[in-house]
Amino acid sequence: MNPNKPTIGESFETQKEAERFLQQLLPSRWPWREQTPDFFVDFHVEVVDDGHPSGFEFGIQVKGTKHAKHRLSRRLDCKHLVYYRDKARLPVFVVLVDLLSKSAYWLFTQKYLRECVNRTAIDKQKTFTVTFEPADSFKDSDRFCKAFKDAEHYMRELYPGTPTAAISAKEAELQKLDPDIGVRLSFDGCEVLHFDPKKPLHYTFHGLNLEGFQSFQAMLDHGDDFEGPVEVTPPDSPLFQKLMTGKNGYIQFKPDRPDGYVQIIVPSTQHVVHIDGKWRTGRKSIRFEGELQRSPLKIELRIDDWLDGAASKTTFETPISLVKWEGQSILRLAGFDAVQSLVSALANRQELIVKYFVFGTNVGSVTAVSNKDTPVSKSVERLNTAINWLAKVRRVALDYGADVLLPKWKNISYQVQNTVDALDALANGSIREESIAGTRFKILASPHLSFPDDHSSPVSGTMKLTGSATFDFFGQEITVSNVEQILANMRLLSTTTTPVAKEFIFEGQDTAVLTRRKIAA
Repeated sequence: MNPNKPTIGESFETQKEAERFLQQLLPSRWPWREQTPDFFVDFHVEVVDDGHPSGFEFGIQVKGTKHAKHRLSRRLDCKHLVYYRDKARLPVFVVLVDLLSKSAYWLFTQKYLRECVNRTAIDKQKTFTVTFEPADSFKDSDRFCKAFKDAEHYMRELYPGTPTAAISAKEAELQKLDPDIGVRLSFDGCEVLHFDPKKPLHYTFHGLNLEGFQSFQAMLDHGDDFEGPVEVTPPDSPLFQKLMTGKNGYIQFKPDRPDGYVQIIVPSTQHVVHIDGKWRTGRKSIRFEGELQRSPLKIELRIDDWLDGAASKTTFETPISLVKWEGQSILRLAGFDAVQSLVSALANRQELIVKYFVFGTNVGSVTAVSNKDTPVSKSVERLNTAINWLAKVRRVALDYGADVLLPKWKNISYQVQNTVDALDALANGSIREESIAGTRFKILASPHLSFPDDHSSPVSGTMKLTGSATFDFFGQEITVSNVEQILANMRLLSTTTTPVAKEFIFEGQDTAVLTRRKIAA
């Protein structure tokens, strides 16, 4: 130990001088509470508002310097930075005091360390250099006041209380502004306020563009949702005056949509398809929108000029999107029977009876039939083909006890369709033929099998295989016993003999056909 080394050195003096200088920059009425011992934070400072302690505190870690090269940067211990970033609940400001230029700069550590720097570097290194912005100088006191208010909000968002407590506190705060208006707060991706006024509220708004006017007109005429930029005069209430601080805003208005349902009756089968939904009502039209839950079927029914019964016009549409069934169990496709019955009736141009209800009361009916002369008929035919194929898939799944999921339609290949057709044919005793031109097969036999080795001339012909056949049914293996498979017009490509097997590679020629049938055990 050097007895001549000063007990109180230059760094200690610089630190104390920096702390005294910083206290002169902040309001003298703000209490400074020195932390003893000062682990990572030197002081807690409480903001005084209108002569009273506000309860809002922030931490300060002071770093003084008399070196010009450290004017806007400082190397800090990473264990301190990790503490600020991951553990401190109060906002912490690191303050660099430049005693040469008599200036000081702040850095709000939690936001800086979480959003502006490399987290991995701080976790792995012993020290890390932080930089200060020239604009974040205590010479601009208003800027610092805004900074610590923003820091308080940032920390509340970072470490919120329980959702229930936060909601109750916000409701109570707003309720005090106007006891005559009940306030309820909820969250649906954003903050949503619900008001229950005990007195009439009067406000006016003016659209700011043509689109807003047209949207408002559509709400009146057809019950559409209204949204657009407006100039608003809020009600004479402290609550709305606080919430609506500016004249210009963006308003959304959703008219009430009464509950209802539609029943589609297929007279040939007496099948009734029931769809729940909502009504939209306006001066010129009313329309129903509904869907079978998790199924492809939607219903859109619109009545124009509904107030004039003689001139009213009814439009009925059933948009169907089969992608809704993707990922569902083949045996439990939502609403399959209803969708199949409806599409079959449309494809066969059968007349449908459509009854519509509001709050459980039958308010009308209409007959509908697919028009063969419109492009819609082609889409209906494609839908009918796809649903009939799905019915076959479901039949195969039942026959073989295979509960599989329907994949994405884009992944259903021609080979998959062939597999379904083959399994269906074997289950009902039919013969299934398919082209195998260009398809290669590998057949393994005993290594002792006698087979001509002279390939100077092509070897081709027909093969018959009898035994079990295995199929890939949407990722599930299905093995069918006692299957006869005849491969006609095949050509031998190569022969390979190993100690355990003789391997033959065959390829179907242009007219090659694979015939499968179930044979008796």
